[in-house]
Amino acid sequence: NFVEANANATILRLYGFLDWTKEMIEGRDGLRQGPYTYHDEVFKNEIHRTVKETEKHYDAFFFREALKTGVFEFQATRDRYREITSFSGGMHQKLVFLYVETQALLMAPICPHVCECVWALLGKEGSIVAAPWPVADPVDENLLKSFEFLTDCARTTRHRIRTLTEKKGESQRPRYAVLYVADAYPPWQRAILSWMRGAFDESTKTFPPNKEIAAKLKTLPEVAKNMKKAMTFVQGVKENVDAKGVQAMELKTPFDQEKVIRQNNLYLEKSLELVGVRAVPSSCGDSRAQEEASPGKPHLVLHTTDPQPNAVIEFRNPQPACGHFTLRVPIHNAETVREIIARIRTLDEILSIPSK
Repeated sequence: NFVEANANATILRLYGFLDWTKEMIEGRDGLRQGPYTYHDEVFKNEIHRTVKETEKHYDAFFFREALKTGVFEFQATRDRYREITSFSGGMHQKLVFLYVETQALLMAPICPHVCECVWALLGKEGSIVAAPWPVADPVDENLLKSFEFLTDCARTTRHRIRTLTEKKGESQRPRYAVLYVADAYPPWQRAILSWMRGAFDESTKTFPPNKEIAAKLKTLPEVAKNMKKAMTFVQGVKENVDAKGVQAMELKTPFDQEKVIRQNNLYLEKSLELVGVRAVPSSCGDSRAQEEASPGKPHLVLHTTDPQPNAVIEFRNPQPACGHFTLRVPIHNAETVREIIARIRTLDEILSIPSK
């Protein structure tokens, strides 16, 4: 089963890790320091989770799985962290070198020579083969769920923007996104979920047949008026359980959805090339937003112009012979100065505004 192309690609990956480590060591002083941000905390948790998963695979002599979690997926996690933090000051110095040290230790049982070189570059004493296995802190699963929610929001929004732009043209490309979030399911969906949780067979990971489910749902008074939509909802729940496990049937999210989106406004706006992204309680939306928003799955509405700003500030430049004339900036309740400055940068990219 030896494939030469795969072997060469893996060798290049090792050299890429070695070169990247040297680059980080040389640019150590330019890496961000100070308190951790939301994405720093997420990356730290993913490092600890990777240690636990990879250790489990090594203990079971599943070396292929150990490579998958401890090298391939781990490096993909680092790349994602590097991309996300590029919008907000770059990677944190402490976490960069925690990653490098952890990556070397996880790979050492399989390719000790490269890892020994990295160990020496880090200034560690002794040989890496004699170094203890990294100790993982407890993993904050709720934080990782909140990050999965954030990436799902970004993925869904990006797909919708692409679809609308291809259909209507670049001139009608959406510039604003409003995500209506819900803390609870509508009563009829909550009744379905409660019944499905009890009907789910943990041993076989299956639900009863659809015919039996439909018959049972007809007897639930909360569901009777929504039977036309009930089975579509059931099918969506089944698909979510297949992808995420029984946690997909939780009645509430273990994190504040609105807070997560607000914390990551800058990342969403920059990565999606939008002027504004807002999270709004579904109770403040129309009937469709209230009906379609559910915990962990916001109802997305895209706009070409800013919907209902609470105020608009107009900046006028008195300097003659200058390309900047007037700039109108929409402002929403509870926005921070950082969020407003980020919107100004997006509206007029050639403006020079200090980052601090």
